[in-house]
Amino acid sequence: MVFWAGALAIGVVSVGFAVLADHAQLMLAAALSQSGNGQPFFPLLVTPLSFVLCAYLSTVFFLGSQGSGIPQAIAARHLRDDQDRNHILSLKIVAGEIALTFLGLL
Repeated sequence: MVFWAGALAIGVVSVGFAVLADHAQLMLAAALSQSGNGQPFFPLLVTPLSFVLCAYLSTVFFLGSQGSGIPQAIAARHLRDDQDRNHILSLKIVAGEIALTFLGLL
């Protein structure tokens, strides 16, 4: 049952993440179509500002969310102490990874 519940949770999160990515792409397309003729440099302004915002959020609010998270997940799997494991990989870090990736895609 533990493996089935884990597989189901991973599937739900993956589908939710794919839906978020689709929404980000639609929102970007809408913003680009509205900026149209009047603001051709809109992407050149928004992209670096968004990157700075993501970097700031990852170091202030979601410390430990930098990178892909794969090495952290592998390391957390080998740790026995729950405090050490939560320091490397927690729900806050995972939520930060998803939110910052969504913001990056947007």
